[in-house]
Amino acid sequence: MSENMSVRDHLDNFNRIILDLQSIGVKVDDEDLAIILLCSLPKSYENFIDTMLYDRDSITLNNVKDNLQSKELKRRVVSSFNVDDVEKVEFSTYVYFMKKLN
Repeated sequence: MSENMSVRDHLDNFNRIILDLQSIGVKVDDEDLAIILLCSLPKSYENFIDTMLYDRDSITLNNVKDNLQSKELKRRVVSSFNVDDVEKVEFSTYVYFMKKLN
């Protein structure tokens, strides 16, 4: 996956490859597919990969896909805000919790 490719496009390509392999009779374990998908991600996903690999007893392809899509959605939402908006939300959240504590 290149840095500028969307997660959705990458997953579409990955799924096509899996279907191609299955159509010729190649069977790959679900955990192996999950690890292959993680290894196909760019360097900017290094922390994500570490979290997926080392914070779990087992790993599934669906779990990796779901987490990747969540990360992509979060990235898009955050990038849609400008810095001032993010600071306002953070400040409002801080004020809200301070009021609840008092």
